Amino acid sequence: MQQPDDVPTPRDARPLKRLVFGSNEFINTPAILLAGGEPQIFLEVREDRQLLLTADLYDEQGTHVARLRRNAWTFNPEDRYTITTSPSDLSLTDGATDQVVFHASVESRDEVVVDQGSFFTSGGDRITVEPDRLVIGGMTMMSSRFENCRAGIEIGQGFVGLGSG
Repeated sequence: MQQPDDVPTPRDARPLKRLVFGSNEFINTPAILLAGGEPQIFLEVREDRQLLLTADLYDEQGTHVARLRRNAWTFNPEDRYTITTSPSDLSLTDGATDQVVFHASVESRDEVVVDQGSFFTSGGDRITVEPDRLVIGGMTMMSSRFENCRAGIEIGQGFVGLGSG
């Protein structure tokens, strides 16, 4: 499925001073996750510290099941997914399983913490975020620190790249 024109690209993403995924810190890195070369998760923080999520959701077969653009659904069949926000907190839940798909909070205008989540990429790889780890298709990252990853995190067929998008 082709991405609409309003999908942010790595060039559009303002780097965050600090982005935490699980226990991993990304310093001066855009809050964007690319899967198969396409943006899948993109976080923005407005001036009022409202957290905005742009996301494409897939099932384990890589079928596109929902699309969220800056906290507004463009498609979400049968309202399967629910987004709950407050100015500095955001939670995306799968109503079919009651599982948290994505939870993030704003620590400051330039700092976001993603501490919980479980979702699939367009390639069918599962990404799991827990407070102490980030698991991408079987690879576990714990307590790592990355600086100046210009294009965020990229997941491809059998690889994870940083700043490569």
